[in-house]
Amino acid sequence: MASSPATTNPVAAQPSQLTLAEKNPDEHIMRVPTEDGFLKTTLPRIAGVVPVAAFFIVINEFCERFAYYGGSGVFQNYVSARRPQKPGSLGHPQSDATALSNFFTFFAYATPLLGAVVADQYLGKFKTILYFSMIYLAGFLLLTITSIPTGHDDIGLAIYSGAAFPGYVISLIVIGVGTGGIKSVVSPMCADQVPQQVYTVTKNGKQYIVDPDLTVQHLYNWFYWSINVGAMIGQYVCTRLETNDGGAFWQAFLLPTCMFVLSIAIFLLGYKRYVHVPPGGSVILEAWRCMRYGQIRRKADPAAVQVPAGTNFGFLEWSKPIPGESPEESGKRTWSDKFPQELRQTLKACSIFPLMSIYWVCYSQITNNLVSQAGQMNCAWNGKDGSAMPNDLVSILDPIALVLLIPIFDAGVYPFLTRHKIEFGYIKRITLGFLLGALAMAYAAITQQLIYNRGPNFDYSNFDPDTAAQAYNDISVYVQFPAYVLIALSEIFASIGSLEYSYTHAPKNMKCFVSALALLPNAVSSLIGLFLSPAAKDPSLTWMYAGTGIAAFFSSILFWFMFRRFDDEDRVLKANAVANENGGGSIADGDAPYNNKAAEAMAEAEDRVHVR
Repeated sequence: MASSPATTNPVAAQPSQLTLAEKNPDEHIMRVPTEDGFLKTTLPRIAGVVPVAAFFIVINEFCERFAYYGGSGVFQNYVSARRPQKPGSLGHPQSDATALSNFFTFFAYATPLLGAVVADQYLGKFKTILYFSMIYLAGFLLLTITSIPTGHDDIGLAIYSGAAFPGYVISLIVIGVGTGGIKSVVSPMCADQVPQQVYTVTKNGKQYIVDPDLTVQHLYNWFYWSINVGAMIGQYVCTRLETNDGGAFWQAFLLPTCMFVLSIAIFLLGYKRYVHVPPGGSVILEAWRCMRYGQIRRKADPAAVQVPAGTNFGFLEWSKPIPGESPEESGKRTWSDKFPQELRQTLKACSIFPLMSIYWVCYSQITNNLVSQAGQMNCAWNGKDGSAMPNDLVSILDPIALVLLIPIFDAGVYPFLTRHKIEFGYIKRITLGFLLGALAMAYAAITQQLIYNRGPNFDYSNFDPDTAAQAYNDISVYVQFPAYVLIALSEIFASIGSLEYSYTHAPKNMKCFVSALALLPNAVSSLIGLFLSPAAKDPSLTWMYAGTGIAAFFSSILFWFMFRRFDDEDRVLKANAVANENGGGSIADGDAPYNNKAAEAMAEAEDRVHVR
């Protein structure tokens, strides 16, 4: 820090760092000069204290995810065929329930682009979240009211009115609009609460740089944790409620409705603490205009710009100022000169998304087909006989596994790899996630074949209208558990890895845009699942799981060969950035071995990754 004279900066001069001062009153805080956002120093970097305002949003997200996963977790049983020893339902076959589940997921993950446009161009993040939350709540109210039974049959199962199924379908659309409008906005608003000042602190006699980007990563760990804790508790409680009163699902829907009211109340409580970023025009619409302009201009005058072969999204070069252009051409550009380059970075970051749709087809099985698979198995708590767990409670294993595994990887596995100089980049992590997803589907296929082979329901029917003595095949539901653990592991690598890659590689003013695009593979996977839903029936379920696993396996190979160079490019860019901070030295793409200066920079860059 000798080259940059530091002055003590009183906390009063940094109101946005008040939370830091309250929690760490003994820390010595100094402002650090920056240039274009890059700190010219070699001090190690750490995450700062997360402001209280952000935790209002984190708690809000916990309640919202409780409602979403708690309510949607019982959809499969609510729609699918009635079983004598399970809750009553609307009497539709498994294929219908799976198709509707896939439609709901598709709709919920296709509408975030709508929320991003509304927030960026019209209402801002706070009002967008609030208004779409009201729509969300209306959907849950409709679902709760239409699921109130009109009576019970001879064996005590709930009977529903003719409005139950239409009410369910309409509520899926309304809830889908509500959750979609929130999804692409809530995480960027949460990150907005993190102060963007770069400063140093002294802890135990050693100086550190508090890096806003690392603070955002630390905040997102809490954010993702809250999602999974909310999902875990919501799924458990709601699946227990669905068995009450002969399968009165309205109780399982009323609790999420109440939790969503609490979610809105908590969100409003933090209003005065929030950093409110006003709408500045839709980046999505601006990006579309920029891309369209570049394509039209390249077609009209392809010789105006010389673009090296192999340049990603080279048509964006025609969206920049070109020498000799007419005033009419320059007047059509409403974006800055840097915007086309920023858009190229964003599109490159998002280029990994299309293949991610195949991974999400594997993941989506835990919310529909694997729930029905558990319904064909012996769900007794002791694995033999006696009291049984609800079949849709088994899906709670995914958030439980994530809540347990994420801290292990964050605090143990990744730092271990870093200390031992084992490079484990984003593309390697995502590829491994693909393979684990394929392995989970292979295991599900084997489990399904065991169900078919164990009997006594060799005709694939779980319903005996005469005795109702044997509702399940003679295989314990505990056999299914490894599939959920494998899916959870795959999510740590593929899901978190892809979101982290796209977010960290997108320009700061396009985070909302990327957040919306990152959700589209889920929508595409649900559309694929919708077309595959006719195969979600006996006796073709074994091949349905096996086919999904095979597709994921070959997709992992294709993904690796298409994007494996991205990890190498990241290492070179990171090393160059640190070398430049230290006063020169760079690594040319393909140089081997690295020069000493660049090698030292690489080692320092690797050491910074997991400092907390």
